[in-house]
Amino acid sequence: MASPSFPGATVLYHSIWTPWRIGAPSSESNPLANNIDIKMINGGDKFEHPTQALLDLFTIRQELGTVNNLKIAIVGDLYHSRTIISLVKMLLNYNVALYFVFEEENKMDLPIYLQKYLIEIKEKSYNTNHIIEYHYEYDLDKVIPIVDVIYMTRSQKERHMPNNDNLLHKNKLTVHNFSKAKEKCIILHPLPRNDEIEIELDSDPRSVYFRQMKYGLYVRIALLEMLFS
Repeated sequence: MASPSFPGATVLYHSIWTPWRIGAPSSESNPLANNIDIKMINGGDKFEHPTQALLDLFTIRQELGTVNNLKIAIVGDLYHSRTIISLVKMLLNYNVALYFVFEEENKMDLPIYLQKYLIEIKEKSYNTNHIIEYHYEYDLDKVIPIVDVIYMTRSQKERHMPNNDNLLHKNKLTVHNFSKAKEKCIILHPLPRNDEIEIELDSDPRSVYFRQMKYGLYVRIALLEMLFS
């Protein structure tokens, strides 16, 4: 008699609708997370993208040798981005200075959940050796010469209100403005991109987003290996 065959893993794509509450924690956005007593990997939901954040962190460490004591710019449509919530939460385990670069001066808002998380972690860091520093900015050109990492994001058009035409990137990374960057400053992007990074920068060895994509394969292989071992 042939032995029954069972899958080693199941990929679940669910369409359970929840209201768009920017910045809600993943456990709130995915009602399955707390109701199934099995190992799960969140491959990205409406609010966070933890596996992307892991590969982003791996990329920074692989390219620069460390994450500690870096100045990191996070640029773009920050209010609607899933990836930055997970990334910032991971970066706050290190001594880092974060520069949030928004599209407009009068709309410098992070997701509410992330704002609260930043305040909470900063308060906990008082009287410790854990240094947490963050700044709000709307002019990328001011930040470029300062930072070690530039993390670009695209406009999340699918998450904007209908008929909102104000989706163009004001803060674009070009050959001209990136010429003011530090010699070892690197550019990351979770991809796909729109027009926020000039194509001519693709050949700059400091543009690591294609290597970042390759590192993502290795990180996710490692996650699956950990899951099954």
